[in-house]
Amino acid sequence: MNDSVSTDESVPRWYLMLRGDNIIGGFGLIDNDFMVRTDLRPWLCALYIEPAERGLQRGARLRLMISAFSSHSSKKVTSMTQNIGGA
Repeated sequence: MNDSVSTDESVPRWYLMLRGDNIIGGFGLIDNDFMVRTDLRPWLCALYIEPAERGLQRGARLRLMISAFSSHSSKKVTSMTQNIGGA
């Protein structure tokens, strides 16, 4: 996160969603999260919404922030999911 506030580059960047002084969600945009495909960048990482805030359109708001970054920077944001032991 320190790199996010001390660079003029478009990544890394970390975005937090707050309710008052409490972090209720957020995500990061990083240069590379999948070493085999270094041509794909930036990567969406660490997308998280607190359980009590899920189902309240918080993810949709974060998605709008990701879209705004992509539009502003003219870069397509890449993501990959992996379902481990869940539905």
